[in-house]
Amino acid sequence: MIGALRRVRSEMLGLNRRNHAYLFAYNPRAGYRVVDDKQATKSALGAAGVAVPALRDVCDAQWRVRGVMARLAAEREFVLKPARGAGGAGIVVVVDRRDERFVKASGAMLRARDLEAHACDVLAGTYSSGGRTDRLLVEELTGAAAPDFVYHIDIKPNPPGFTLSTENDTVEKTTNGTVAINVSSIRDRFEGPITLSVKGLAGYLVENAVMKQKKTNSMTLRILLPQSLPAAQVAVGYIQGEATIEDKNVFTRPWKISMPIYRHLEPNAQLMEFQCREMAEEN
Repeated sequence: MIGALRRVRSEMLGLNRRNHAYLFAYNPRAGYRVVDDKQATKSALGAAGVAVPALRDVCDAQWRVRGVMARLAAEREFVLKPARGAGGAGIVVVVDRRDERFVKASGAMLRARDLEAHACDVLAGTYSSGGRTDRLLVEELTGAAAPDFVYHIDIKPNPPGFTLSTENDTVEKTTNGTVAINVSSIRDRFEGPITLSVKGLAGYLVENAVMKQKKTNSMTLRILLPQSLPAAQVAVGYIQGEATIEDKNVFTRPWKISMPIYRHLEPNAQLMEFQCREMAEEN
């Protein structure tokens, strides 16, 4: 295992190693002021003959936000960017219009006042490195950012199933020594039989320990306790439900589901106790 990790480390470049061994070593600090500012980067790339999206507008003060938004009112496509943003934070890509609303690349729609609020956040430094005040850049929408990509969404249907519950966590022995437990089920696209059984009560006579439901949502289990059981004696057990689900749209073969009603019976689970403190409200 250790050898495999060392081999992976030697073959893969981690983020920290990339920063220290390459970015910091081969990028002089003097160039940071350029790459940390999208407007400065755009100018440097343009001067070197690298194609960049056209810059349509720049907003550097809160009182100029409404003027910029007024000029965008007739636009159908554009991109808003914080000049000093990092990791793509704060970028809004508008790909279309629907009446008075702007449609983002994700399909979400924004109002003009939503864009104004976002512009104010950008200027206040919400997305800039170190929280410094920033500028808002308005760029053209290039073909690379347009919604020309085709996304394949693989939707896997949830399998049918059921859940079980009881009215009470504890029951008491009656005069005839019988304990009745009412069990309810909530079905999710499953109408087949559900087999119930009582586990953990070895030596007790369990009547109707295995009962089946079919298109029903409740049943009663009866347990006959021995007469020699002392008063106030605690008998711990749990109810388990089982069913075989057959759905050709989900499973290639019949699938058996089995679950206890009480989750605290799972391995290593613990019941935590906390001190209850009174809460007082002043009127």
